[in-house]
Amino acid sequence: MASAKRLRRFLPMIGAWTAFVAVLVGIPLFANNPGAEQSPGGAALIPVRAKTKDAIQPSRALPPRPPDADDTEAYGEPPILFASPVVMNLAPLEEPDDIFDDDGPMGGPELAPPLTVNFQGTLDNNTSIPPDTMGAVGPSHVAEILNIGFQVFSRAGAPLTGLTSLTGFWSSLGAGGGQPANNPFDPKILYDQYSGRFVVITVSDDGINGWILVGISQTNNPTLGWNLYAIQVDVGVHAAHHPDYPGLGVDPNNVIVTANVFDGAGNFVHVDVWVISKAAMIAGPGPLTLGVHYSQFHDPCATVNAPFTPCHTFGQTAGTAENYILDEGWLDAGTRIIRSFRLKRITGTGAAAVLACAGGNDFVRVNNYNFNQLDAPQSGCATPIETNDTKLLNAVWRNGRVWTTQSVGIGTGLTDAAPPSRPEVAWYEINPATAGVFPGPFVAQQGRVSDASLSYYFPSIAVNADLCTALGFSGSSAATFANAYYTLRAPSDLPGTTLPESVLKAGLGTYRKQFGDTRNRWGDYSATMVDPVDDRAFWTVQEYALIQSGGGAVCVLDAGRWGTWWGQFRCCPGPACNDGNACTTNDMCVGGVCTGGAPPNCDDTNVCTSDSCDTVMGCVHTNLTGNACDDGDDCTVSDMCSAGMCDGTPIVILFADVAPPGGDDMIDINDILCVLDDFTDPANCSGNGDLIPCGGGGDGVDLNDILAELGAFNGIYACPHPCPP
Repeated sequence: MASAKRLRRFLPMIGAWTAFVAVLVGIPLFANNPGAEQSPGGAALIPVRAKTKDAIQPSRALPPRPPDADDTEAYGEPPILFASPVVMNLAPLEEPDDIFDDDGPMGGPELAPPLTVNFQGTLDNNTSIPPDTMGAVGPSHVAEILNIGFQVFSRAGAPLTGLTSLTGFWSSLGAGGGQPANNPFDPKILYDQYSGRFVVITVSDDGINGWILVGISQTNNPTLGWNLYAIQVDVGVHAAHHPDYPGLGVDPNNVIVTANVFDGAGNFVHVDVWVISKAAMIAGPGPLTLGVHYSQFHDPCATVNAPFTPCHTFGQTAGTAENYILDEGWLDAGTRIIRSFRLKRITGTGAAAVLACAGGNDFVRVNNYNFNQLDAPQSGCATPIETNDTKLLNAVWRNGRVWTTQSVGIGTGLTDAAPPSRPEVAWYEINPATAGVFPGPFVAQQGRVSDASLSYYFPSIAVNADLCTALGFSGSSAATFANAYYTLRAPSDLPGTTLPESVLKAGLGTYRKQFGDTRNRWGDYSATMVDPVDDRAFWTVQEYALIQSGGGAVCVLDAGRWGTWWGQFRCCPGPACNDGNACTTNDMCVGGVCTGGAPPNCDDTNVCTSDSCDTVMGCVHTNLTGNACDDGDDCTVSDMCSAGMCDGTPIVILFADVAPPGGDDMIDINDILCVLDDFTDPANCSGNGDLIPCGGGGDGVDLNDILAELGAFNGIYACPHPCPP
């Protein structure tokens, strides 16, 4: 029997397509239609209604919850809040079942840059589908949070904790009936590089009350402690309303949460946005108050498209921070071929935040895509893998631009009534400053990741300091198990292009897991991020198919098993690049990898240094001492290296009373002539050093000859000498 929660999430989809059918049979598009908008320019546009899926749990049926009769409370009444800092008591570490190949990626050529790190993430424990694959990387830890729980790894892949259920993670907020930690699902997590902390959210709905759960780690170590908070949704004008499919964004000032809101009968109502002061969350412990610590925007801009996708921003300051929320699915009422996204700008902090609707002047146009995508075929199973829909899955703000991604059905020139087609990954670079009246100008850049033989689905996107763009996603075909993939593009690549995709982790078996539902669930999303330690490296965590329980090549109902796999890789911004090795020169991008050229010439021509190269520092010249050398000075002897310099002992000419032999008690010209052996015979101190005039003398040894020998003779007859005084 389907749970009320599951039906509530599925009914909006039925309602949305019923509306499309009504249009097709001739019902006026905008007459008495609150979902229709008129752009300021007069062009009619149509939103595609909410798209959402939830987690399915086996053997959990919730009774239908009747609508609350008291639905008249004024909006803005502070909700009931729970808040508590908690030191995590994580489950004991257990070794995973030996059912996976831990030799790394396999199953295809690595065409994007090779992985520098890769390892097994959290494994299916057969309690929930889909896993909602999600994780974040900090300076020393890798945190993974799924519908089945929370687990922490080292950056090398060593499990540091066991798996703690989501209820266990949030348990300090209360896990009884109607309390926040009773039935949490749809988790998301980011590492906030501004505060150096992890930020996590989930929604919770046990059929009694609905909650937004939000937490921030107390340090950059996610195992040491968290400040956890709960905001009740079903109060005030939201009485009997329930949240689903949250979005998470961060900027220097705020944590931004979005959620689809449904009524008690499972009908989509609208989207709400919470802008929470990050400083208030960090301060803890106690409760966050509407109007003091956070703002809540109820159905902002009267936008009926869902979900909303806020941005993870980079490179902003507290004084210049801004964020954007995106939604997709806008089309024109005439040809029904035009496709547009809408952006909403957020400024300010917490309770003082402002969400600007721009009067409809906030659209950007994208290439046509099929709203209707096929589920993905897989090897060994006639039951395809569900690929969901075209919602925007995450967004990044960097350098004044916004990047986002989705899966879409292939094809061009398609209306919203086109038959489903094979899914591919679409990505976009948007300049928010150019947004305008529907349909808006085309985005700055857009592209598709597609393969004629493969379906690609559940992508995520990240952008690094060089504005390289990375994507991670799942893929499969009738001849391929469900694999995990990644790819990237450098700013120097042709616009709209990416490198050929590489296998992050090959699927190991066929997958069929339904828990009594008609859908073979996968996703609902994935995570790709930049490394907070190295803003040129990327990480991604993706889902792949494990060997099904019991083995076998043909799928068995509910025997399918999924796993997650982590990988790190770097981007080459090229064509010229920096490989990070100071001992290479003229580095160039080769096959997406920054490849170092020839080593530098580190010879400083100093014989009193030892020359080498350090990969970080570059050329290093180490001073030598005690090595023989030649300082090039003829007037020194015994030259030796000392602290990197060649020094010799000067030749000293001493004059004393030595002539005639034995002296005569006075220093005179005879003593000088005796010491300057060029003039003397050491035996009797009689010399014949007649040098001046140069060329042979001729006038006897006199003072001019002595001055010439000492280099002190400046006349035209001065003769050269190797040792000037």
